[in-house]
Amino acid sequence: NNIIWGWFPNIYSVRGGRYRNPAGWVNAVNILDKLKPEILLTTHATSLKGNEAIEQRMSNFRDGLNFVLDQTLKAILLGQNLDELQYAVKMPPRLQDAPVLVQNYGELRAMSPRIYTAVFGQFDRNASTLNKLHPQDEATRMVKAMGGESTAFKKSKAAYKDGDYIWSCQIADYLLKAYQTQKNSQLKADCLRQMGYRALSTNSRSWYLSQALELEGKTAILKAAPAFPAAVKANLADYVNFYRVRINSERSADVDKILGIQFDKDHRYALHIKRSVVYFIPDLSASSRKPDVTISMTPETWTAIFNNTAAPSDLIKKGSIKVVLGKASEAKKLFSLFDPIYDWKNDKALQKVAEMLNAK
Repeated sequence: NNIIWGWFPNIYSVRGGRYRNPAGWVNAVNILDKLKPEILLTTHATSLKGNEAIEQRMSNFRDGLNFVLDQTLKAILLGQNLDELQYAVKMPPRLQDAPVLVQNYGELRAMSPRIYTAVFGQFDRNASTLNKLHPQDEATRMVKAMGGESTAFKKSKAAYKDGDYIWSCQIADYLLKAYQTQKNSQLKADCLRQMGYRALSTNSRSWYLSQALELEGKTAILKAAPAFPAAVKANLADYVNFYRVRINSERSADVDKILGIQFDKDHRYALHIKRSVVYFIPDLSASSRKPDVTISMTPETWTAIFNNTAAPSDLIKKGSIKVVLGKASEAKKLFSLFDPIYDWKNDKALQKVAEMLNAK
């Protein structure tokens, strides 16, 4: 089974995984419990033998999920917001000491706010947060309110020396948003590292320590992973569809054109650029409107376009992209309406990916 984990489960995963409704999870535990298992084999925990031990593990796991859900809902009814919810729910001693609920993977502080957003969305019922300053503008103003960069730096440093790492890191984050200097980067890195050393959750610790290394220039973290050629080839429709979100709304504001994209007779798609919005057409032959331009290429060429490793205009010039309907100049123009996502020239993480690929 993949129901009874060996630690507190991820109702919410900080890596961005889907919300896992605790009520649904409890129902899954109940289904497992009805089987009265003599041996429990779990994908995310050690195996267990014996009805009594298994029942106790399942009982603690179910109680932990129910406790977090109900206490979160209670706190919401009492008017607590997203930030307050991080501190509102604390396990009772009998559950806190249960091995199956140790917070070395899922961290309780991250769970209650996610339950809130799943039920109510991101608005925390505080009207002052409906419209907030841009984070960089807020940081600049906050640093100024503290007395300027030098004073704010001293406050963060003092909090760091006192072991108040959360506050120290918050000030350091303001400093770095407002003034991107190596000194401020190192201050935030120091705070994150100390928080990472103290984190029980492997997920949280990984975020703390990895971002500390990045701030020090010792590693680089991908913001968007490029596509693998094999994945593109196996899912051509998806990767043509994914491309639509890159449209530049300003440059395409007055454009209403259809770009046909074909790979072979079984894989013929289109992108309808309709004044700042793009619609994916999964079957070019079934389109009610004739394309303005149709191009032909191999999946490998589309991978290069998707990953921004080659300019479509150059590929058209070289003949890697063949214009089978319309003019080459029009095809180039339509491609120019899409913005690149991957900055191979300046993104250090992408440069590392390129080194690895070239080495292979």
